[in-house]
Amino acid sequence: VQIHLHDISLTMGAVRIQSLAGNIAFESIAPLRTAPGQRLTVARIDPGVPATDGSMQFQIDDAGRLRVESAGIDFSGGRLSIEDLVIDPQAEEHAFVLQARGVDLQSVLEAAGVTAATASGRLSGVIPVTLSDSGIAVEGANLATDEAGVVRYLPEVPSAALQGKDDRIGLLREALANLHYERLS
Repeated sequence: VQIHLHDISLTMGAVRIQSLAGNIAFESIAPLRTAPGQRLTVARIDPGVPATDGSMQFQIDDAGRLRVESAGIDFSGGRLSIEDLVIDPQAEEHAFVLQARGVDLQSVLEAAGVTAATASGRLSGVIPVTLSDSGIAVEGANLATDEAGVVRYLPEVPSAALQGKDDRIGLLREALANLHYERLS
């Protein structure tokens, strides 16, 4: 049995998916199983922050687990990817490592709704993620900038930690207003 998907768009909760496409060839329907190397592409996924030009290679194994061989999507001027993710419908949680390459700092600030700061430069690194019924957990992320850049934090009203007349606090406010860096990690 083969399923052909072409230009499928849908909304699941708050997530919009546009132009899902691919062919899925099933080796068996009971139990549900595919050969390795099945491929899907998506033009855009938007869970509140858009990502574009995604692709995924996968298989469904004899136990009904989705084995994501590789997946990647363009995000904030860079690329996010994962490899070797196993999604077991019987498991209580799923852990994987998200790889980030060349993600634009300013785009990340904008996506997070940070309006009091601007930044230049790009981030790369790893983000360990665990998905469970209780939510999403990120522990031990290791991100660093790929190049030198500038961070400017200029809030209309500084946070409580940055208020006061202490010279050290004033120096910190000045540094954050125009921080030139060689590398952040």
